[in-house]
Amino acid sequence: MIQIHDTVGDQRLALAYHGHLSIAVGTHCGPVYFRNGFEMRPAAVTLNRNTGNDMQYYPVDVCAHGAKILDQDGVQLETSAVIRGRRGDVAYTGTCGFAFSGIGMTDGLCYVHYRIAETEIPAKDGLTLSFMMRPMSETGRSVTVDLLYDDGTWLGEKLPALRLKKGKVGAWEKFTYPLPETPGRTIKAVAVVYHAMGEATFAAYLDDICIAEN
Repeated sequence: MIQIHDTVGDQRLALAYHGHLSIAVGTHCGPVYFRNGFEMRPAAVTLNRNTGNDMQYYPVDVCAHGAKILDQDGVQLETSAVIRGRRGDVAYTGTCGFAFSGIGMTDGLCYVHYRIAETEIPAKDGLTLSFMMRPMSETGRSVTVDLLYDDGTWLGEKLPALRLKKGKVGAWEKFTYPLPETPGRTIKAVAVVYHAMGEATFAAYLDDICIAEN
């Protein structure tokens, strides 16, 4: 059994449960349809064991449960995780950002699509994708954020500028892309991706990913 405790005013609240706990989340309804600043907060958890109770603290990762590589070729991914650190270093706002690094291992096209969130966003007119990024190497400028549609296509296929090199090594910068018209389509996933030719080591930090109305 796991007990989660919190305090509101002078009252002590406690929740005890066995097994898996699910909380329903409503449909994306705008005007901000998705936002991830990668912030975490510690959760005080008491684990009941035969030897007694232990108090442990766990970060609450705001990335979707089941984040994973959707597809890749020629890339060995080394880091794809929310990390804590100094503002302006690993994060643009707050104290957490998303670190993404790896190695391109062939002379041809090397790519990886790493899903950080599953979504159900109607691809209506007037939406914009924006995010902060800090490339940590020249090839880190080939890292970006991409969106997967319900027909299996990627935003980067419809909007080639999304996959161009961007930013200045070591500097945070905001990138904004108005989404093209895609009548009847649904955005099913938000992913951090790398697309580049040839062998290379890449690294970048990302923060404040947002899909919102213009």
